[in-house]
Amino acid sequence: MKNVFAIDKMVIVGDRGMISQKAIEEIAQIDGTDWITAQKTGVIRGLASDGVLQLDLFDERNLFEFTHRDYPGERLVACRNPQLARLRGYKREGMLRATEAALATISASVAAGRLSGADRMRAHFPLRPGLLSNGTCARPGAK
Repeated sequence: MKNVFAIDKMVIVGDRGMISQKAIEEIAQIDGTDWITAQKTGVIRGLASDGVLQLDLFDERNLFEFTHRDYPGERLVACRNPQLARLRGYKREGMLRATEAALATISASVAAGRLSGADRMRAHFPLRPGLLSNGTCARPGAK
């Protein structure tokens, strides 16, 4: 690219997952070439759980710079997307309502004496968040 277009500096920009870590390592070896990319949600959650990313800073502003030992020499910038936060809040509320409805059914069966014993109850409780034992999801609109 540098030779073809006779440029000295180049910045490669990609959204979440478009530039792999392997590609970043290769880009880092090319003089005059930098990159800008967004981390996937799981990586961001890991940074937050390490205590490096202080989520309460978002109360003051929607954008801030921080460092992390896993990214030496890199400039990390976190930003908050209020629209995405609202959407996730709606989805979370929907999942809670669906779970409460499923648990109300179980509770009614127990109260009526139709469901007793740990084995029979276990068959009706969610195996993991969002999934009921009959294979249906407690998430709104999910199958």
